[in-house]
Amino acid sequence: HVTAITFTEASIGVDMMDYAKLVLIDRGVRRLVFGQDSLHFFPGCPENCPALRDFLVIEGFSPGGTLWDFARDLKTYVPPVDLIESEHLRVRRCTAADACQVEDFLRVEFPGRWSYDVGEKLAREASPDFLVGLFDESSCLGFALTQAQGCALPIGGCVFYHALGRSWGGLGPIGIAREQRGKGLGDFLLGKALLHLKSQGVRRCVIDWTGLKGFYGKHGFKVFRTYTPFTLDLT
Repeated sequence: HVTAITFTEASIGVDMMDYAKLVLIDRGVRRLVFGQDSLHFFPGCPENCPALRDFLVIEGFSPGGTLWDFARDLKTYVPPVDLIESEHLRVRRCTAADACQVEDFLRVEFPGRWSYDVGEKLAREASPDFLVGLFDESSCLGFALTQAQGCALPIGGCVFYHALGRSWGGLGPIGIAREQRGKGLGDFLLGKALLHLKSQGVRRCVIDWTGLKGFYGKHGFKVFRTYTPFTLDLT
């Protein structure tokens, strides 16, 4: 991954990128992505950086589909769906024991970046209660990662918390077990997690790196930033 690149003159940027390509090829790297790394700054090239977009195209990177960060004020948030919990289904902020269940869940359902990011947060935060879990009587069925002002390790869209103002917060990643999808549990978990953030006094909340405009739009979220992912085949 290229997390970010800055330069004062285009020729310097070209030389830097050419050198990086050679180093990565020598290390056996076959695919280079702008952004989208663990604890990322960018899901892709920001829409308001046309010079960067042109630079990446000239360097041989290929654009992908549009991605967005969404945001809304939670002061007026009301879930658009019924959030009445069943006798066997509960959403709660995680204890240490719950966090172990969520980590096991992630290793099975969402191995890779989400599992890594949650592990990094657990290692840095004072409490695992930034995780909101969806549980039945015996297992974890879903999770949501939340962030709020005062957290030790802001990640994803929350690295730009200065742009969110006071009482900022963030939600995501969020996911439901494969066998449980299509039952409305995603809306259920999202609504509960947002209400948890609202109860903490969170106002401006960001949900980053997603293409699910309809899903988050139902909950009142509007586009905050727009990105284009770029990849380069180094073979």
